[in-house]
Amino acid sequence: MQSLIISSSSKQTNNICCHCLSRLLMIKNRWTQTTTTRQQLRSLSTKWPEATDTVIKQQPKKGGGGGGKQPNLKPKQFPRLLKDLDRFDKKLSAAAAKNLRSIGTGLTDLDIVTATEMGTDEASFDLLESSAGVSDYSLDQWLDTDLNVLAPEVEEQQLFVDDIDVDGGAAKSDTKSDKKSSKTKKQSKNSIKQEEIRRQLKDMDLMSKSSSLRYALKSYLYSCIYADMVPKAHSVLLYYRSKQLRTKRLKEMDKETLPINVSVYNIVLKGWALKGKTGKIKELFAFMKSSNVEPNTESFAYYLLSLSRQTTTTTTVTKDDIMEVINQLNNYSLSLGSLFERCCLSVDEKKAIHRLLSTIITNPKLNSLSFADRYSCKLAEEVDKIEQKFYNPCEGVDLSSLESSVEQQFALEIQGNVIIKSIAAEDTDVSENTRNFLKNQWMKTENEWRESLKQSFVTQIKGFQYQSNEINGMTLYPYLVVLDTNYYIDAIIEEIKLCANMSEYYSPPLATLFANVGKRVMLRYLVKAHIRDGTAQDFQQLYSDYIRYFQNPQMTTADNPRQYWQQLMLKNEHFYNENSRDKQWPYHVQVGVGKFLYDLIIKEVKIDVNVMKPNCKSQRKVAAFGITYKPIGNLRYQREFRAHPVVIKLHRKACLDKLVFDINMLPMLCPPTPWISPKFGGYLLNKTDFVRMPETHQKWMYNRYDRQKLYPTFDALNYLSMCPWILNNSVLDVAIHYFRNKGNKTLEIPKPLSEFPILPKIDVSMDKSDKIHVYRQRNQMKREMAEMYSLWCNCLYKLSIANHFRNKVFWFPNNMDFRGRVYPVPPHFNHLGNDLTRSLILFAKGQPLGDRGLDWLKIHLINLTGAKKRSSISERLAFANEIMPLIMDSADNPMEGCKWWQQSDEPWQTLACCMEIAKAVRSPDPKQYVCHFPVHQDGSCNGLQHYAALGRDQAGAESVNLHPADRPKDVYSDVAALVEKSRLKDAADGHEIAKLLDGYVNRKTVKQTVMTYVYGVTRFGAKLQIFKRLKETDSFPKDKAFSAAVYLAHKTFQSIGEMFTETRSIQDWFTDCARQISKVYEKPVEWVTPLGFPVVQPYHKAKTKFGETFLGIGNETTLKYLSRSDAFQKPNSLKQKNAFPPNFIHSLDSSHMMLTAMQCHRNGITFASVHDCFWTHPNCVELMNRYCRQQFIALHSEPILDELSQHFINVYGSLPTAATMSANVTKNELQKIQELMARKMKKGDFVLDNVYNSIYFFS
Repeated sequence: MQSLIISSSSKQTNNICCHCLSRLLMIKNRWTQTTTTRQQLRSLSTKWPEATDTVIKQQPKKGGGGGGKQPNLKPKQFPRLLKDLDRFDKKLSAAAAKNLRSIGTGLTDLDIVTATEMGTDEASFDLLESSAGVSDYSLDQWLDTDLNVLAPEVEEQQLFVDDIDVDGGAAKSDTKSDKKSSKTKKQSKNSIKQEEIRRQLKDMDLMSKSSSLRYALKSYLYSCIYADMVPKAHSVLLYYRSKQLRTKRLKEMDKETLPINVSVYNIVLKGWALKGKTGKIKELFAFMKSSNVEPNTESFAYYLLSLSRQTTTTTTVTKDDIMEVINQLNNYSLSLGSLFERCCLSVDEKKAIHRLLSTIITNPKLNSLSFADRYSCKLAEEVDKIEQKFYNPCEGVDLSSLESSVEQQFALEIQGNVIIKSIAAEDTDVSENTRNFLKNQWMKTENEWRESLKQSFVTQIKGFQYQSNEINGMTLYPYLVVLDTNYYIDAIIEEIKLCANMSEYYSPPLATLFANVGKRVMLRYLVKAHIRDGTAQDFQQLYSDYIRYFQNPQMTTADNPRQYWQQLMLKNEHFYNENSRDKQWPYHVQVGVGKFLYDLIIKEVKIDVNVMKPNCKSQRKVAAFGITYKPIGNLRYQREFRAHPVVIKLHRKACLDKLVFDINMLPMLCPPTPWISPKFGGYLLNKTDFVRMPETHQKWMYNRYDRQKLYPTFDALNYLSMCPWILNNSVLDVAIHYFRNKGNKTLEIPKPLSEFPILPKIDVSMDKSDKIHVYRQRNQMKREMAEMYSLWCNCLYKLSIANHFRNKVFWFPNNMDFRGRVYPVPPHFNHLGNDLTRSLILFAKGQPLGDRGLDWLKIHLINLTGAKKRSSISERLAFANEIMPLIMDSADNPMEGCKWWQQSDEPWQTLACCMEIAKAVRSPDPKQYVCHFPVHQDGSCNGLQHYAALGRDQAGAESVNLHPADRPKDVYSDVAALVEKSRLKDAADGHEIAKLLDGYVNRKTVKQTVMTYVYGVTRFGAKLQIFKRLKETDSFPKDKAFSAAVYLAHKTFQSIGEMFTETRSIQDWFTDCARQISKVYEKPVEWVTPLGFPVVQPYHKAKTKFGETFLGIGNETTLKYLSRSDAFQKPNSLKQKNAFPPNFIHSLDSSHMMLTAMQCHRNGITFASVHDCFWTHPNCVELMNRYCRQQFIALHSEPILDELSQHFINVYGSLPTAATMSANVTKNELQKIQELMARKMKKGDFVLDNVYNSIYFFS
């Protein structure tokens, strides 16, 4: 076998194709990899009984075969391993014999030469790829190699090795073939079924691979086009096309699921069309025809665009050329009327095509776009029947500068980031001269970094360009040249500042850092592509018209934002960018780009260790950043990116007063773009996700979903995004004062690192136990410092952003999670934030308090304190009037007075409310006082409210205020009372922890656990929640907090079980259904909300693999990434089962919130929400509360559980199950599963209409 090489002098050589030669070379290589091991094993096997302690440890050379470190082999394993090696020899020999027979060459025809006389010829691989139809590929083989994104040399060789395995495995000796045939005949029916299951699973995996490759290829081709590399895009397309043509099982796949379908061709067609290369367009059409790929209207739109862009003087476009295109379009049964429906063209490009067609067709109509004008959802239709009252979202807001704000927002989104002033106090220990010196040193060092980085970047890009020219497939090169070089350098510098601002003791995982910077670069690329397409300019024109709509109350009353934008689209023939997703980079590409940039930082960025010494003339430069290995338990380590201490110290001491944020991390200076599609809405030019989740099956499903069914969801998001906001400057000043003056733990203002004590040092004179104690103490302090520094940075960002928007009007774009819950897009500063953040935000629109507005301000104040949870509204109002002196003192002297506001559950919001009450009381006429302050109405454990309504549970309904009562029920206090009762009993029995908890069991301790119980919190999670509450209590002994949390978590769960019984049956039914769906049918649980929003739980057994990025050189580039779409993955049964009950309830509370938002809009009321906490002006609280109750009744009057049951039967009932095919589930058991899904849930006696009279339902 060692000498099985073809001699160049053999007469048969010319008949041997390059493919077979390559196969034989791969057989030889694989055989030689085992030679050394075989020899060692045979020599040791002769004496293995005596060599009982011998262990062979074989470590392959770096970059060699074998795929990594081999396992340790003990002598007792030798005989079995030797047999395996012998069997492997026979397999390789059989594979070689088969390949030689296939070309008519026998072993006797080969000359015997040594292995050193011939090596692998790379040219043979190139020749193979250029010769179509030589041999067939297995679909999963070539897809796997391209999805792993290996270096092309490795990719091609791996392809052939895998191909040999497949063929060789089928070409065993006749004896083994006979045995296999005999064994196949004896297979049982169950075995055949299991084989069918495996085939189906393989088909699903191939579909997944095909989808992943198509996604990566589209991204690559677009990047080539925008990098002005259209010829490269063309050649890469043909390279993968030739692979697809030689792929086995091609005819078994649907055309749309092939890796190279019409959407891939259209990308390159557009690239040539923009250059006016009609010849290349015709060539691609010919390739499509030979590949049995039918063009669509988008293809012909680009064909016509290329004709309209003929610029050469020697070529003229005749009417026959145009008619040829039209005839081809008609041959495929396509219509000119839908020519512009799916293509991404600017208005000018559409006009050029229109002029071209006008030469042969009078007034051609190329736009057949239309929109449905009503809802398809019954609940939304009922709301839409309500007469629309006068609605002005910006009443009283100065919009005179809105046009300039729009221009500023466009400029910022094109720039990609925003520089804002930091509110951090300057270090008083550093003199002004020293501070200026350090700032100059930082700027000088930064300029040096920028220069060295740019030189290295350009040098490495040249190497990548050469590599890209030599490689047929995809490389990283287009992604690194699609933007200007200076932008990549700017991205690196900003990343350096970000890392220098991190804690000395913590860093995110490297893969996270790579992905983050890669994503930021990608977002900049998407904006630049938007501009280059010309669609950004068209969008800007439409948005200018939309701003006029916003400024005109008659227009905002007549149409909602979605309706008006659709009218603008029809009027201006502008289409949103439907193919924006195709331009997005796959995750592993983002990681690859990020890793490339971080490698530059590690290699090129140096720091002078004497940079902070004014009088030091010498320089000693060292690496400014490096990789450290942090232990994470069980002998496992995590690679982290750390800055040199000098870099961190210089950055902090220089007190740089600027913070840089990506534009999508900040509120907008103008109204967000309305949602009209899952691909269009939010920020102006920057991509905003409709659903905040990775690229999953659910996200793709929205693009195929009926848009009309999503109208209620779009409109609710738009109503929330219409609300303008302003800053509460008075509270902001107080917060900044505390932040700059060493923080305040009570007010959750973290202290700076300068306030931490110095870490204790380990002295050589200490004994071992003392050293261990100091070591643990140091580690604990480091963890606390890292945690506190993270909190300090978070607070710094919030306050700096707030200060940046001082005296400005701003808006929050909104999107959703997969359940339909709504969130503002900016992460750091929004009204879903903590107590401090909420206190800083006011409605920009003001409303007079009216007759009851001031009373609601006072009631809201008492609600914030948490002091009167069991009291009636009148009692809360009376209490507020009693403590008016404390309220006024808090408003006038928040920092020097009696500080009553600091004792509140929500101190910052309490302070803000005190200030608003003081302004209203001191106004000439409180009823006419224009108030911007939002008043909240919060649901009483909203999850349990939905459960009680679903089951019509009378006892549960009363405990969560669905039933009318004179004073509110407080389920948290009720549970705390039961826990305390049980604790007293245990304390009387001598339980030590029960005794220790005397006086510490209260509403606040158990509230979070009770609130999240309905959302599926585990006992472990409950323990952590209570542990955190106990740690916040200064008087409770910290060393006993953990054991006390375990005790209280158990008692809390026990008490909830005593209070709620019937509701539990619904939760159990949810759990049982989810278990059977995910386990038996092997499908994720999916449902549709009452408003028509589709939900699919994204919990799967993710298939991850270690594949190299496009860098593909050496072990250091190996990165872990998800390479399969979850549409083809098995669901994670445990997560599906545990998550379904809380997720379904979340989807209901989201539907309730959206319905309330829609009715408030119909009645002209300002509305905002924090999930189940609704906000409005003080004078509108009673109206909003009434609409909230009406929509809750309307929602639960629908047969929600019956519709869910029917949905399960429709979606899963007719599916063949893997379990039944493998005979693991009998027909009777399957029948029981069907009966489970069809089960009619028993309901209680609660009358749902009673909710309408329950004033404490939301209060």
